[in-house]
Amino acid sequence: MPIPRITSRGLFAGGVVVVLAGASVAFVVPGVLRHSAGAPVGARAASAPASEPAASAMVPSRLKIPAIGVDSRVESVGVTPAGTMGVPNDIHDVGWYALGVRPGQAGDAVFDGHLTWTSGPAVFAKLNQLKAGDLIEVVYSDGSSRQFKVVKTTSYAWNDRPSQLFATGGAPRLSLVTCSGSWDGKAYSQRVVVDAALVA
Repeated sequence: MPIPRITSRGLFAGGVVVVLAGASVAFVVPGVLRHSAGAPVGARAASAPASEPAASAMVPSRLKIPAIGVDSRVESVGVTPAGTMGVPNDIHDVGWYALGVRPGQAGDAVFDGHLTWTSGPAVFAKLNQLKAGDLIEVVYSDGSSRQFKVVKTTSYAWNDRPSQLFATGGAPRLSLVTCSGSWDGKAYSQRVVVDAALVA
């Protein structure tokens, strides 16, 4: 599997990148996921672009993080033309990489969200405040849910790469990502990644 690279400029658009004031930053999606990881979220129509998430009867619909007051709608996102993970259209929503792992399945289910916007704080403004043991709930469209517990919250330089991000195997886990650090007028200098493990 190609190693995801981290871009220095950009918002969470696709694997990551799209310059917008106060947006979130992102990681480039591994090529193998862009073209072959649609299976977890259901089969795509033959005419559908590989970069678009597939429709599914059961997909994440809300993300709840009581410790930081998040109870937000989930938007399914795919890959941008730049090869980066898409970002949610609404700054109060979170984006779920629908071409990858579904929460609760083996591997890493990746969610992104904006840190701030021109209008003020966005959905993941307090993401860096999460501590080990904090709970995260993913609610599915059928009303069922999965509970995860935060393992760690880590800040990475823009050119560093979390080794398990977008993994398609191993124990079920979540990665929640947003930008952090200083803003130079074009991009943030760091990214915050919260790792969480399935508990129920």
